Amino acid sequence: METLTFNVRLTTIHCGECGGSYAINERYRQQKQEQGGTWTCPYCKCGWGYVKSELDRAREQLQRTQTELRCANERKEYYRNESEHFRRSRDGIKGVLTKVKRRVGKGTCPCCKRHFVNVERHMKVKHPTFADAPVE
Repeated sequence: METLTFNVRLTTIHCGECGGSYAINERYRQQKQEQGGTWTCPYCKCGWGYVKSELDRAREQLQRTQTELRCANERKEYYRNESEHFRRSRDGIKGVLTKVKRRVGKGTCPCCKRHFVNVERHMKVKHPTFADAPVE
């Protein structure tokens, strides 16, 4: 008579529900981990195992990471556009302000566009660098 021998690695499982300890085949546990699946505690009959396989968890993590990357790129593009918009706005305002300062420095009213000799003389005598000063 021939004797058959099997190499079985058992993994000890401690039930979180009833506190009982039991052993299951390590290959079976790995299969459930990789493919997803559960087993039942022999004492309290509650289910234990892996609801999702490692591959499913990795796919979900990849999808979350791709979504986060896409959102980060969209935010970056949005803030770049905002920055460009405000830079252009600032440059336009500086241009208009410089133009108004030069006109006032030469004695022209910014509202009615009339020229006042006394304002021109006042600006040249009392504020000679006003029209040439840079706008910040």
